Amino acid sequence: MNKQLKTPLRTMIAITLVLSASACGLFDRGPANVAKEYIQDLAKGDTKDLNRILYWGNTATESASSFVESEHKADSLLEAVTTHIKNKGGINSMNAVQMSTYTNGNSHLKMARVKLKIHYNDGSDEQLDIKTVYANGRWLVVSNL
Repeated sequence: MNKQLKTPLRTMIAITLVLSASACGLFDRGPANVAKEYIQDLAKGDTKDLNRILYWGNTATESASSFVESEHKADSLLEAVTTHIKNKGGINSMNAVQMSTYTNGNSHLKMARVKLKIHYNDGSDEQLDIKTVYANGRWLVVSNL
């Protein structure tokens, strides 16, 4: 094959691979994947990544003291959940077993409730209900602190 045909062919193959990956959900940042990222970040004890996907509500109306109180609660939750996951030997796998989307009547925000089934390395399972919201152009996990 001559060189003039190789370059466009490579480009077409690359575009096809990217589109295929997008279609199969590899780059999906939907509610189920954000809920999984949330649990993975909790398991790692990673506050930086955790804060990246948490929705704190309208922080403009929050007082400084309530924000600091929420931050302390978040640290306590993170420590407790990280310990819980470590005591179970870590996470083996996670599956979204159910997801429902709806619009919040008060705020008119698009919401999704994701039920995750977590399989731990000690052989036990746990099901969690995680609420997500579509805000600022992306899906985030709702903080209930």
